[in-house]
Amino acid sequence: MNLKKFIMCGALLFVFSPLSSAKQITGHVIKVSDGDTIKIETRDREIHTIRLLGIDAPEKEQKYGMMARDFLAEYVLFEKVTIKYDKKDFFRRVLGKIIFEGQDINQLAIQNGYAWFYKKFRSSQPEKDRTTYEKAEIAAKNQKLGLWSQSSPMAPWDWRKAQKER
Repeated sequence: MNLKKFIMCGALLFVFSPLSSAKQITGHVIKVSDGDTIKIETRDREIHTIRLLGIDAPEKEQKYGMMARDFLAEYVLFEKVTIKYDKKDFFRRVLGKIIFEGQDINQLAIQNGYAWFYKKFRSSQPEKDRTTYEKAEIAAKNQKLGLWSQSSPMAPWDWRKAQKER
């Protein structure tokens, strides 16, 4: 392959890779709904609902659900954060990653045992985040942190399915 084609292929991979054209929203967290959803208000008073990309926290009715919400609130409630995102979901929520003081809060929730790495949507994430989140979950399991201290924690997607079947 000649150099020109190689550069073009690399450019196309960059353009079409997840979060390659990531947008950012900066604002103050005004609400932590649960362990994977927040609301932020920007300087121009716009309110955005953010669904944390790459993680799925226990539902509030599940064991560790309220603890997951409280963990997230402890870090970001009323704080100024940056959300890196690429798209919105079916419910018009921004699907993004919270950055607070240079730290990836989505990853922090996983590594402390308050969320699963949401593998179902891994293709929406940059490769680096997929790898980091997966390693964080393995480490949390091995250390039996948070929800991993339970003998058989029920994943939120299984819990939601069971609730629908009831």
